[in-house]
Amino acid sequence: MAAAMESGKGEFPVGTRVVISGLAGTVKFEGTTKFAAGIWVGVELDLEKGKNDGSIQGVKYFECKTKHGIFLRPDALRKQPPPQAAAPAPAPTPDAA
Repeated sequence: MAAAMESGKGEFPVGTRVVISGLAGTVKFEGTTKFAAGIWVGVELDLEKGKNDGSIQGVKYFECKTKHGIFLRPDALRKQPPPQAAAPAPAPTPDAA
């Protein structure tokens, strides 16, 4: 297989958790590709709802399970909000005498 193009260092660095149309995943690639001009983001989806395994037209851009990979333009993604910490327990109140 041919080597992937150089990765970018933009808004979605590798490892960023993202959401695409309600599906969660992890950014595995960001940069230019041989299949189309411009910047693309390669995402490994948590569920088997993707279109590839991180390769397109014989070029491997990242590794993931079959049908877990998808490539999108950066404007199609949004960062997944971090999990919210549980609210702290209320402070104990002294017993009324």
